[in-house]
Amino acid sequence: MADNIIHMERQSVCMGDDANAPNARNLSFASGMMLSDFLDVIAGNIPLRFNGQHTIWGVENDGHPVALLETDVNGNYTNELLIEDILLKDLNSKEVYCHYFYDYKGNLCSSLSHYEDGKWKDNHPECRTLSDKVKAFYQLEI
Repeated sequence: MADNIIHMERQSVCMGDDANAPNARNLSFASGMMLSDFLDVIAGNIPLRFNGQHTIWGVENDGHPVALLETDVNGNYTNELLIEDILLKDLNSKEVYCHYFYDYKGNLCSSLSHYEDGKWKDNHPECRTLSDKVKAFYQLEI
């Protein structure tokens, strides 16, 4: 039986999802569970599949990115730790926030683009992949 709880909130993915904001859940974990293993628990509690949309969820703890969950257009995901793998009990806080990033047929989410001269422009045109754009957003080394 799990003996610990992490509070998770996630960004809304559409206007209909806003009604449930902040999309919060308490997620249980067993003593000795590593952050890398907990990413599967998080993946089971966020929307992963969108028609033709490449998505990355930035998992943040105490305001800092700790992992990325990247989904392809079929909803299959991979994860990448951005910090050393640690025991969940050693996280700075018992709360995680999942930040939503996407590239839908060349249209980037507002976190990765800006509106200028009547057009949406990429904030990081020097980055070739969505993953690199998200890392640039978090000011991480690419």
